[in-house]
Order: sequence, then C-alpha cells, then structure tokens
Amino acid sequence: MLTVHVQCPMGRWPRDPKYKEIGIVGQAAVEGDVEGFVMFMANVLGWSKEEIKAYTAKMREELKCNRHHVYFRMRGVWGRKPEG
Repeated sequence: MLTVHVQCPMGRWPRDPKYKEIGIVGQAAVEGDVEGFVMFMANVLGWSKEEIKAYTAKMREELKCNRHHVYFRMRGVWGRKPEG
C-alpha cells in the first residue's frame, strides 16, 4: 500500500501554473460548500441565520484575497485488493 501526503494551495496566488490550477479548483470546491460546513459548526454553537450569512460572506471574501497563502492537506492511498 502506498500513502502520499500532499499540501495543496488554495487560490490563485501560486506562481507555478500547475499549482495555480490546483489552487483555483480547490478554492472553487471550498466556496461551493462554505455554507454547509459553517451551518454544521454554527448549529453546534447556536448561531442565528443572520450570523451564519455574515460569517460565510466574510469567509468567501477572505478566500478570494491573495494576501493569505492558504494550503490544505490531502492524503492519497493506493492499494490492491487481495486475491482469493
């Protein structure tokens, strides 16, 4: 079994075109479900809908900002099903 740990950028900030493309796709994936993730945590904390909307708007704004060089960790695992 092979396990690979990779740090992937999030956003348009990398200079390398390969990592820039990975960052753009990663940012789109996170922005697509920001509310779902925040809703889960906000329900535990007891936030109102208005607080959730304000927080997600600010989060999207910060994700689009190139001032922060954000990474997310990914793990890839490859294996083979045993025969028999």
